[in-house]
Amino acid sequence: MSNDPRDHHIVTAGYLRRFARAGKVTVHRRGEEPVDKGVRAVAYVRDFWQSPELAEQVEAKLGKGESAALKILRQFETRWPLGGQDRLIVATFLAIHMVRLPAFGWFMRQIGERANRDVVAESAVTYDLDEQQQAVIADEFRREIHHVRALLRQLPRIGSFLCSMHWTLLEAEEDWFITSDQPVVLLPYQPSPHSPASAVPPLGLAATLEARFTLDARHALLLSWHDDTDSRLSVMRDQAASINCGLEAQALQEWFSRPGSRPPILSSQTLQRRLYPVSLELLPGYTLARAAESDRRRRAEAIVLEMVEGQTPASDVRWVAVAPEGE
Repeated sequence: MSNDPRDHHIVTAGYLRRFARAGKVTVHRRGEEPVDKGVRAVAYVRDFWQSPELAEQVEAKLGKGESAALKILRQFETRWPLGGQDRLIVATFLAIHMVRLPAFGWFMRQIGERANRDVVAESAVTYDLDEQQQAVIADEFRREIHHVRALLRQLPRIGSFLCSMHWTLLEAEEDWFITSDQPVVLLPYQPSPHSPASAVPPLGLAATLEARFTLDARHALLLSWHDDTDSRLSVMRDQAASINCGLEAQALQEWFSRPGSRPPILSSQTLQRRLYPVSLELLPGYTLARAAESDRRRRAEAIVLEMVEGQTPASDVRWVAVAPEGE
């Protein structure tokens, strides 16, 4: 385990403990033999927040949300279905594990750099700035604090989007589920190769057919645009294998399983990795067409657009609630 303050965990240690036995998880790396390690010794990145001072501030802010979510996760089965503040806290927890990833950070840097170039070019014309003045402004925009603020602004937006989706609690018969160092998996409408870069949806959250987040070795959350109230379902072995396949493919470096378990990765029928949207099998009437036409999805897009455009304060997080038929 590293005690270096420059080593920043990108996956919450308390979450990883849900897959642990005697404080350890089995760590899998491509081309290496699995090994058991303590949860504090895995899933960290060197200098993720650049400066130690900035890292301390950011992690203190995120830590409050993580602690609140972990309390709910410990009582998840008895508190299901989640509503109100519980739902928002867990959705924000998922959002944290999306923005606190190297792939998402790189994505936001590219967006920020393009926006900065446009602002500098416009300022140069408006205020008749020379090249040296333009360079000073560009360097100011590249300061890490601006990047961090841009990342944190995404939390309520992503949280609102995830809150608005249909949630299904999936339950496995055995310790079938794994997790990884990029634990939130999003599948788009169209089949596409899955890689560590897939942690950032290429066409945005609205183009997501389903999202997956394993809660522990026997439970997972499945999020979709199904226009119905939340549900609770048993999962078949091949469906668990698809969920695990996505986590393994998206892993930045490592994926994790409960020591002593034998989580499925290969399809029992083909003995191959088969990553497919399990929501189409599990949710009655849910299809690609239904997802594309979902009223839930349309309303969620409108809510997040208002947040992006500043029409709704970032602290005023809202989401779509679907009532049972007849209400």
